[in-house]
Amino acid sequence: MEALTFSPLEALKKGWALTKKHFFVSVGLLGLYLVLAVFCVVLAGTKPAAFRFWISATVLLLITLFFFIGFDKFLLAVARGEKPDLYASFGAIRKIGPSILLLPSVIVATGFVALVLAMLSTVLRGLVPPIYPDILLRWFLISLAIAVVPAYYVVVRLSYALYAVTDKNLGADDALAESWILTHGFTGKLILMWIMLIGINILGLLALGIGLVVSLAVTFHTFTVSYEILQEFEIVEDEILVDKIS
Repeated sequence: MEALTFSPLEALKKGWALTKKHFFVSVGLLGLYLVLAVFCVVLAGTKPAAFRFWISATVLLLITLFFFIGFDKFLLAVARGEKPDLYASFGAIRKIGPSILLLPSVIVATGFVALVLAMLSTVLRGLVPPIYPDILLRWFLISLAIAVVPAYYVVVRLSYALYAVTDKNLGADDALAESWILTHGFTGKLILMWIMLIGINILGLLALGIGLVVSLAVTFHTFTVSYEILQEFEIVEDEILVDKIS
């Protein structure tokens, strides 16, 4: 049987095609979310001790959860060639039920490893006395390797957990496990895809900010396409396993 392959460029092409096909809806929804997010950030102010800071942060979290549940449903529908229904997509939050409360734990779990590694790299760098600039440079590079590279790897491996919650109504633990299984064997190409998407969003940010909304739409569509491709690979691998057992 032909080996399974994953092409970041093909995923990007399909993501761009879906963005063009559903341009106004994708860009409009993301634009609306960004406006609401900026409003909450401005309203929060810069003093964490203030009551309005925590109220605004809570409202932003709820808006983010509600938005990405609906937006992910929309993205999955168009990626599967279905006719998108925004009312059904954003109404899906009623069907997800208690698992919606586990979404923040998935986000926290994804970022926790990066935080721990970053703290570890800071401690290690602090053990070296700042005598020579070249020593500092070397330890900076070592710290970067210790904190960023493993954390980036873990984030990529767990990046489909939110899709697993939205698409399959899984709990946090099962969603993280599902994402880890989906990305097995494809990590290198997924990292390459992430680098490509980061570059696209940098260009979008340089385009007076307006281009960022478009680049984000391309990013989310591409990400959803890659999720669907990885799902197909998982199904094929399960079928091969069943054939071997039988």
